[in-house]
Amino acid sequence: MKESTPLDFHFDDLPEGICVIEDNEKEKILFANQALLHLYKCHSMEEFLSHTGGVLRGMVELSDYRPLSEAGLSGIKPLGNDRFYVSFSCRTRDGHFRRMEGVLSRLVREGTGTVWVLSVVPSNIISSLSYRDDLTGLLTMPVFLKKMLAQAKKDEEEGAFGSYDSIYFNLTNFKIYNASYGREAGNRLLQKIADDLRTYFPDELAAHPESDTFFLLGSRRRVPEALEAMIRDIDRYIDDSSVRLKAGVCDFGKTVPPITALRNSFDLAKIACDSIKTDGSRSWAFYEDSMGSMLENRAYVLRHFDRALREGHIRIYFQPVIRTLTGKLCGMEALARWEDPDKGLLTPGIFIPVLEGARIIDKLDRYVLEAAARFLAERRRQGLPVVPVSVNLSRVDFEVSQPLDMVEEVVKRYRLPRRLIRMEITESALVKSEKVLKKAIAAFRKAGYECWLDDFGSQYSSLNVLHTFYLDELKIDMAFLRHFNERSRKIIKSIVVMAKTLGIHTLAEGAETREQVEFLRSIGCEKIQGFYYSCPRPWQDIEQWMKGKKIDMESAAEEAVLNRVGLVNVVTHEPVALYLGRGSHIKLLLQNEAHEGNLKGATAVTAEEVNRALADPDFPLREKFLAFVKRLLARQERQTMTFTDNGFYFQLSGEILAGDENLYAGETSVYNLASDERMKKTESLDSLLRRTVSICDELSLYHTEEGTLEVLETTSSLFHPGDQMPAKDTFHRFAERRVHDEDRERFLHFVEPSVLYSLGSEKNRYVPCELFRVRERNGNYVWKELDAYLLDHRGGKDILLMMMGAAIERAWDREAFLNAFVRSLAVAGDRGTEEWRKKAAVFSSFQTESHIKWFVKDRNRRFVAVSREFLSYYGLTADKVLGKTDEEMAWHVDNEPFKHIEETVIAKGITARHAIGSCLVRGRLKTIAATKFPVYDGRKITGLAGYFHDMAEEKVLGQEERKLSFVDSETGLASYRGMIAAGLTYEDSYQRRQVEYMAMQVNIPAMNEVEHAFGYKVHQALLAKVVDILSALSLPDISLSRISLSSFIFLFKKEGHKDMEKRILEAAEKIHEIKEIEGFPITLYLQYAMVSRRETSSLDGMLQLLTNRLAHEEKEMTENSAGKP
Repeated sequence: MKESTPLDFHFDDLPEGICVIEDNEKEKILFANQALLHLYKCHSMEEFLSHTGGVLRGMVELSDYRPLSEAGLSGIKPLGNDRFYVSFSCRTRDGHFRRMEGVLSRLVREGTGTVWVLSVVPSNIISSLSYRDDLTGLLTMPVFLKKMLAQAKKDEEEGAFGSYDSIYFNLTNFKIYNASYGREAGNRLLQKIADDLRTYFPDELAAHPESDTFFLLGSRRRVPEALEAMIRDIDRYIDDSSVRLKAGVCDFGKTVPPITALRNSFDLAKIACDSIKTDGSRSWAFYEDSMGSMLENRAYVLRHFDRALREGHIRIYFQPVIRTLTGKLCGMEALARWEDPDKGLLTPGIFIPVLEGARIIDKLDRYVLEAAARFLAERRRQGLPVVPVSVNLSRVDFEVSQPLDMVEEVVKRYRLPRRLIRMEITESALVKSEKVLKKAIAAFRKAGYECWLDDFGSQYSSLNVLHTFYLDELKIDMAFLRHFNERSRKIIKSIVVMAKTLGIHTLAEGAETREQVEFLRSIGCEKIQGFYYSCPRPWQDIEQWMKGKKIDMESAAEEAVLNRVGLVNVVTHEPVALYLGRGSHIKLLLQNEAHEGNLKGATAVTAEEVNRALADPDFPLREKFLAFVKRLLARQERQTMTFTDNGFYFQLSGEILAGDENLYAGETSVYNLASDERMKKTESLDSLLRRTVSICDELSLYHTEEGTLEVLETTSSLFHPGDQMPAKDTFHRFAERRVHDEDRERFLHFVEPSVLYSLGSEKNRYVPCELFRVRERNGNYVWKELDAYLLDHRGGKDILLMMMGAAIERAWDREAFLNAFVRSLAVAGDRGTEEWRKKAAVFSSFQTESHIKWFVKDRNRRFVAVSREFLSYYGLTADKVLGKTDEEMAWHVDNEPFKHIEETVIAKGITARHAIGSCLVRGRLKTIAATKFPVYDGRKITGLAGYFHDMAEEKVLGQEERKLSFVDSETGLASYRGMIAAGLTYEDSYQRRQVEYMAMQVNIPAMNEVEHAFGYKVHQALLAKVVDILSALSLPDISLSRISLSSFIFLFKKEGHKDMEKRILEAAEKIHEIKEIEGFPITLYLQYAMVSRRETSSLDGMLQLLTNRLAHEEKEMTENSAGKP
């Protein structure tokens, strides 16, 4: 950079320091006059640029720096017309701190555009105009320094030099105090500090150089007692944990230094004070020589940070996270490491506080996020497995940027599922910025991202954080493991139990020993991150470590089911065991002491023994346990079974918490019943009862005197074995939900106690029995037989109710059986037919009850009446159809054949039978056969009537032809074959009448992963949701087809659909907004391409062009993402 500009002559004549700065993110210094160079103790522009790094943040002390973009937001006093009063500290080239005051102005300069001009003078020049500070009554700085030198000379003459220390005081977050309580309260606080200085350090020199800073030449004999007492008094007065008084102390020795060195002692005291600003356990500190190197490092970081990002000196390391239940890699934390070519390795403890203080940490966090996303995207592109990566967000990120927008932009650009990026926010950040972060975290979680609380337990208000914020995972602070004793064990155990109660997952940081790992696993802590497994490393080293330790990656499906089972509390006196299963392969992951204790006496007791037994095909109880698991999977509710092993009776209860037969996780409890002597006496009765129960669907004991029903066995999801409920309410609930409408009243009458005892009286001498239609789980109704066994025929006692499938349901030739049955009972077959009295009644009934899709049109071929079945078929209401023609409904790809037939029927009075044509129904191409005939009023034709049927529904097509249907079996949309048929219809219309049409292909690639990751059930639910969104675009004249697992094609006429691209973009946004299906995290991205018929020579050419365009778009996206810095 040149040392001078055409403006030098004018600016160098001015006594104040002048600096011109670029108005952009870099804030580059364009010019500095001689007065400013002198203030910074620089002899040339080169020295000044080297000292500051050539940017504004290098000119300003870290705690005072704010980006120029925040000039109007950061509390800087506005003067109007883009001018602001500023006050800041800086460090001169010879190492001293200096306070500056002045004016910052935004100007438009010809040739360079908008710039900022900073005009400053030292604060001591301004304060030298007065003897004492107006607000506090303390000395101004020039007076303080003169008196301090005089005191030093006097002490030397009296032989008492060195009896005073230089003490620097600073109020942390004083701006927050002013913002929270008002400027007047802030002034009162400053006056309180001045009063305390006079009280605790009477007759000693004190100054108030700036708003939140105080200087004191304090008697060494009063340090630390008076210093600590004063700070405690001020902190009690403030009564706000985010605002504290801190102090730094410097001893400048026994020799009288020059005045400049005396002044420098306060610079050193300031360094000591700054070193403990974020340390909640310390209120003051002595200056040590090592603190000077910290200051140098801070300056180096600010000057070279941008270069480090640009040249790749900051590298991304990963630290593994291990699932305690399986030992698999379930995640990684992305961490920044600065490998500087000059300084060597700069640790995060050096550069992160500096970047946070300078409010530019968001650049680093975006850099790490970008690198993590690029890493994940590249592995996915290569078809390699991945696990979620967590990235750290600073409190400052939420103050200077929009982190959610940043993350969404990166995730969308790399086409990543949101579940792969997790947000870590420190507990201290939540405490300091509660309002901002509460809203931001809610937005992240609503968008589908997990938010983790880092360093939980490191602050005083940990429980309050859990009360205020909704979080997905706690990272327990490593300090609890660093001091691993009985007390810390109890604390960690309490945290884990509390988190599970709140539905929050747990991860422990800092595990270094096997003892710690085993303890964390035993209490149900779900994940571990620590040096016991691995320190942070580059990915290549992580891969080698995994190979050496034979550690596998956790799949998305495993994460989903293990997250559910991970919330089960195992720290309890109740027996609890956790299992993971794949089909018939079951593994016990963890059992607590109570569960293992209850297994004593069994063949297998420990987890290792149980797993060996479950894997052994010759284990006698294996098939019984597998059958029990199948029952759990089928019923999806807690079930119980009893088994014997080694002569002991055990009762096992359990439930499936997540997954399906392909991959599932569950929880069980086991109890040893062998100690109950009554078991032996009731063994034979128990055996008989079990045989009875095995043939029943429902078995209940009706306590008629109490009016209660005790459930003994059930297949219903409404009740559970052991339930005791009010009988009347239970019968009504069962009838409403499961008994057929026509049988309901008869059922409720039959179960009346008086009816049952009347039917089962000694006179009748038979078991009351009745048949009813009962709805099964699949929605079908089957005949059930309900038997009532009266345990006391005199009334007022118990009744055993047994419901089972009726014999008629199992008859192999039901039709022959029923005919014979009816004849044997002499039931009359013909009861006659009631005469209809009004034609209107006939028409109304035929319109609503007929299963025929019929319609009536006037002479202009406008619909005047349609049947309910007609409307149901098209998915329309009458008001959308009546009064309109086929052309206006636009449901025929080619209207001409239909129009010609109807005009012929009306004009010539002939009947057109079984005319076959194609029709768009809810976006799907259907083949229909229609019959149409004239309608007469006397001798005059007034219109036409007709009916049609869907050819795909006709039995004449045969089973084999239906298999080759044009309909996709999963969605009901047109299949690839159906799309080709629709396309040929459009092509015919194009060839005959030049009706231009278009094709649009929509791909949603992530749908391919869903079934593999989360199972068929989740895939089906997601597919239904996607089809609903796409179908909303499919108007009656648009054909929608599903041509592969995740690809769809729209065919439509160009005319009338110019907004189709806008509509598909809206659909893409809705699809991207799908965050969860069946409790599993989902992220989808939609790709599309369009082509018109005129661009190619054929339908086949259109499909090929669509494929090429989508492939080109995918390639471009991959290249752009890979090249993004």
